[in-house]
Amino acid sequence: MTRRLLAACLILAGCGDAADLEPEVVGYDQLYAQIFATTCTGAVCHSGAGAGGLSFDDADLSFAALVGTSPDNDAAAADGLLRVAPGEPERSFLLTKLTPGADLQARGYGAPMPRAGVSRPGTHARQAIRDWIDAGAPRRGGATWTNDREPLDDYVRCDAADEAGLQACFAPPPPGYLRRYSPILEIPPASEIILCTPIGAPLESRLRMRRFATQQMPGGHHVSLFASDEPTADPSPRECDLDDMLNLRIVGIGIDPFPEGLALEVEAGQQLVLQSHYINATLEPLRVMDAVDLEVVDDGYAITDTFAISDVAFQIPANATVERKAVCTIDETMQIHLLMGHAHELLTHFTVTHVPLAGSPRLLYEEDDGATLRNNAEVALYDPPLVLSPGDRVEVTCAWTNPTDHLVEFPEEMCAAVSYYTPARGFLGCVGENGVPLEVGGSGIGGAGCRLPDAPGNALGVGETCARASDCEDNGEATFCLATFVPEANFCSIILCHDDAECGPGAVCLAAGPGSACVPEGACVDALSGFSP
Repeated sequence: MTRRLLAACLILAGCGDAADLEPEVVGYDQLYAQIFATTCTGAVCHSGAGAGGLSFDDADLSFAALVGTSPDNDAAAADGLLRVAPGEPERSFLLTKLTPGADLQARGYGAPMPRAGVSRPGTHARQAIRDWIDAGAPRRGGATWTNDREPLDDYVRCDAADEAGLQACFAPPPPGYLRRYSPILEIPPASEIILCTPIGAPLESRLRMRRFATQQMPGGHHVSLFASDEPTADPSPRECDLDDMLNLRIVGIGIDPFPEGLALEVEAGQQLVLQSHYINATLEPLRVMDAVDLEVVDDGYAITDTFAISDVAFQIPANATVERKAVCTIDETMQIHLLMGHAHELLTHFTVTHVPLAGSPRLLYEEDDGATLRNNAEVALYDPPLVLSPGDRVEVTCAWTNPTDHLVEFPEEMCAAVSYYTPARGFLGCVGENGVPLEVGGSGIGGAGCRLPDAPGNALGVGETCARASDCEDNGEATFCLATFVPEANFCSIILCHDDAECGPGAVCLAAGPGSACVPEGACVDALSGFSP
């Protein structure tokens, strides 16, 4: 029996006992309970009479109104679509309306569903709906579905307590890889901690590597590899502070597979630093260690670097759903070879979309489970690479649902897209609703700016020339170097000011997006007047 004939039999209760079969897919009753009843109903959506004559208040009525019926949208009906066409997902208007990037407006199909501010069915939910339609849209199915995923557990478990014993618990490195261990890390009970640990002396020659593989012990969240151009002789782990986050250049984020023909590079004189993130949910201290393996290569590779687009200014009120978008406008031609997302558990929908200066938007990446993005995000490889041209936009959209009784902000939650790109010009960051790629951290900070070299600050220190966060230490009240975020703003500042009086003589309090900072009058005000983080 063909799939289409089986679909017709199931709907019309014909073909003998076919209507009593329960196909090995999720049936409508479960999809209704887990997706449609919670996502599609609302005062201005599909409740009561229902927008477009479709209501999801009742499972029986909504099933009858969906399956095999024509949509109220004239353009969709003229194109031969049904609300749900059993056995034909591509002819099903329901699935089309739920699919991001479907270019609905151009086809006269109206707005995407659901509306902004509602937790959207994501990748896995839409696949369950597609499979249901493909199997003939049965009322009941023989399979179960849940959006919950089993937590990833690939920790290295070890009973040893000394350094040699802990090292012996790790699997040996692959052939040709350079193995490095962290020292013993002490994680206090009931705590979350991010530790920065210098690894070895400053490099005597440049280091090129293709892969950065990591192993952690129970409680580990991630290990990232950074490079610092301010080496230290103290190898002790320390809690990462603001200076670390702004002055360290990210090198490796443990991505595998890695794009072919590319390598990451750390310059001679820089020092490798491990960032180890651990969450100890127990009431006992943890004594753990990390192992990292670097695949070192020669000169036969093109150099790539990291490009991140993020939103750090969001606020998610208690018991609320919030959706926001970070937008980065490309300034120079870039080739994207790899892309992945990062968020935490409250995230319910994540997309990355390429909006060319000329052409239709293209959905690049999507995930609907924050735990997956936090612990085991999918990696998208591009071969040939994805070309971003000047004027193109990359939009990163995040939706969160906060079931807690407190406000959630960055860094408790996150929203970031991370990629590797060529031609490399440093670690690039793009922040906020109107960002452009800017070089962040390491030796890339401190280029041409609005302040002359060695310019002094005012009585509070505002305006003293800086290139990195440490340059503003012991600088009166102006201890924050804005060059870490905006290269043109190469001066020490007081952030989160409220009025000019807080900034001292010759400086003003300039607001930018959700933040504010003290800025010397003149060229620096002009340089920052259009900046929005």
